[in-house]
Amino acid sequence: MIKDDNGKEMPALEILSLVIKNLKGNFFECLQSQKGGVTNDDIQWVLTVPAIWTEYGKQFMREAAKKAGISIEHLSICLKPEAASLLCEHLLSDELKDEDVIFNACKSSEKGAKFMVLELGDETAEITCLQKDADGSLLQLQTLSCGPSVGSIVNEAFNQFLIKIVGGPVFRKFQKEHKFEAADLLIDFKVKTMIITKESVGRIKIRLPIPLLESFEKDTEEKIRDVLKQMAYEGKVTWVADKLGMDANLVRALFNEAKTHLIELVESLLTKSHLKDVSTILMVGSFSGSPIMQSAVKDAFPGMTVFAPPDPVSAVLKGAIIYGHRIIA
Repeated sequence: MIKDDNGKEMPALEILSLVIKNLKGNFFECLQSQKGGVTNDDIQWVLTVPAIWTEYGKQFMREAAKKAGISIEHLSICLKPEAASLLCEHLLSDELKDEDVIFNACKSSEKGAKFMVLELGDETAEITCLQKDADGSLLQLQTLSCGPSVGSIVNEAFNQFLIKIVGGPVFRKFQKEHKFEAADLLIDFKVKTMIITKESVGRIKIRLPIPLLESFEKDTEEKIRDVLKQMAYEGKVTWVADKLGMDANLVRALFNEAKTHLIELVESLLTKSHLKDVSTILMVGSFSGSPIMQSAVKDAFPGMTVFAPPDPVSAVLKGAIIYGHRIIA
């Protein structure tokens, strides 16, 4: 059973099936507006799951899909790192053949080629080491759930940064009473940080919900500009109306804990005897789009090839489409 914010319970299977049913309905609505006459059985459905999931978890997904109206005969389950690797292989073979080192590492048909997939999502993170067989299939060598994800660590660092300015009670009250605005704040923060590199100077501007400022000034009877003048952030942070300006160095500092956490996990895996010859790292997931995280991995492993597709957040989705087409073929 899963509880919502109000304490109401619902079976996990029911929730997941409703999510799949909703996605399926939206997909058909879009498809029918462009091309009529398509039925449920005309579609090969692919659901992706974490590599760490057991057969029980995969079966749970199948049951949820069946409950949502998807025929098991037209359903495939694909591991997320496998989908991501298919997308990277497709990009490298079709678009980036001049990148010889990466191309050879990922496209080699020789049995034994090994690589690592870092999936850095907003809420979850997973590291999977794969080995390419002679027939092109992928053998899962090792999977590690990263505990706190890069996204959750960075988001919490940003939340703590705001708490230093407005105070814990004000910020927690804002999170409780304005949940959607709090979620939108983290989304805007993530989007804005995606332009920050390790060499960036200047500032980024993040849109802050007005209720946060209003709550602070009402509860404390202080002006935010006066508070900032008294802090170490003076000259590095500005807050005018609904815009927060942050110095690039401050933004990079919010990634420090996440970078250390990830690098230590990768290093621990690479010390294992069966993984010492891994030479390529593929980065996918929303936070793999961060130049800060990409640079951290490249700097930590200078002797390895590190590759992130142009749109890391959709790598698993696009790879699943490739997987589905291969099933049909």
